[in-house]
Amino acid sequence: MNQGEPSLAYSTDEKALILFADVIDSSKYSAVLTMEDYAKQLLEIQKLFVKIGTSYFPIKDNNVSTYTNVDARGDEGTIFYVDQNADSVDSLYKAIMFSFELKARLELLHKNVPVPKPINMGIGIHYGTVALISCLKEISGRTKSIINHIEGFSINYAKRVESASRIGKYSKIFLSKDAASLISLEPIILAKYDSSLKGIDSNEEVYEVMSAFFEDLPFCGDEIERFIDTFGQNNDDLNLLRNPWLKGLVMSVLDTRLRRSFDNTLKSQYRKQLSEFAWRSPVEDDPILLFWRAKECGEDERHTLRISYLKNIIKSHPKFLHARIQLAKACWDVAKTSSKREEIIYAHDTAYEFVNRFSDCLSEEEKQFYSEILKKCS
Repeated sequence: MNQGEPSLAYSTDEKALILFADVIDSSKYSAVLTMEDYAKQLLEIQKLFVKIGTSYFPIKDNNVSTYTNVDARGDEGTIFYVDQNADSVDSLYKAIMFSFELKARLELLHKNVPVPKPINMGIGIHYGTVALISCLKEISGRTKSIINHIEGFSINYAKRVESASRIGKYSKIFLSKDAASLISLEPIILAKYDSSLKGIDSNEEVYEVMSAFFEDLPFCGDEIERFIDTFGQNNDDLNLLRNPWLKGLVMSVLDTRLRRSFDNTLKSQYRKQLSEFAWRSPVEDDPILLFWRAKECGEDERHTLRISYLKNIIKSHPKFLHARIQLAKACWDVAKTSSKREEIIYAHDTAYEFVNRFSDCLSEEEKQFYSEILKKCS
C-alpha cells in the first residue's frame, strides 16, 4: 500500500463523541440583515465555534489513537472526537460544557444586534460506534496508521438529534438516549421528549439539557467579566429568568471563580454573589439554584431545610440522581446530630430562612412570630 493511501478500518467497538450545532431559523436573520451583515454574523459564529471547540477538544497531530475534528461552515458547526483512552462520561460532560459556553458567548455577541430575537443554536450530541478511516504516514522514520476521519450511522443519527432540538423548551441542547444514560449521575437536569427522527425512527427518545451545574468550568478570558456583569448582577433580565440553563451557567461560573481564587477578599465577594443569586426569590423553582440552597443549608447545619429543598427537586425531577444521593446524606446527618424533635428543627430552620433571606416578604406580625421561634429554639 502506498503512503497516504486510505485503508478502511472496520471497528465495532470504537466510540465517538459527535456534536452538531446549527443556527435556528437562520432565514429570519438573512431576511432582516443585509447580505454583508449576515455574512459577518456567520463568520463571527464560525470563528467562535472553532475557538471554543478546540479549547475543549484540542486537535492533536499524528492521530494514532485519537481523532479530533472541529469545523464550522455556513450556519453549522461540528465536533467529531475519538480517544481510545478517554472516559465517555468526561467526553460528554465536556461537550455539554462547550455547548453552554458557546450559547452564552452568542448571547453576549449578539446582545445589541438588530434582529427579531437573539441568534440561537440548536445542538445535538450523540455517543456511538463509528468506523475509523486510516491512512499510512511516516512518523520519526516509521510508517504508522493514522486516523484520517470517521464514518458511520452514528454521524447521521447525531444530525437527526440536532434537528429534533427545535422542539426544545429550554437550552435546545439535545442528547441521544445513549448519551443521556451515560451522564445520569452528573448534576445535569434533563427533559425527555419522544421525537420523530426523520429517516430513522418515528418515535425515538431524546433528552434536552434543561440546566446543569459544572465544577471547574474552563470558561475564562475577558468575556467572563462581561458575562458576570450582564447576567450575574441583573436579576430582572427576562432572558435569564426564562432560561434555566443560563442560571445554571451563572452559578457554575461564580463557583469556579470562588474555587480558583486565592484572595480571601475575592473569595468572600464570589461567595456573596453566589448566595445572593441563589436566594434572590422565595418562589424560585430552578433545580440548580435550589440544589445550591440545599448545599448552603448543609454547610450551615440546617439539615431539615436542606432536606426540604432536595425533596422539592426530586419531586419535579425524579431522575436527578445527584439530588437523591444528597438527600440520603442529609437524612443521615439529621439522624446523627439531632437531639431535638424534627418538627422543632424544621420550624427553626424555616424561621431562620425567612428572617435572614426573605424578610421583605414578611409582615411586621410575621417577623415578630418568626423571631419568637428563633429565640425559643436557640
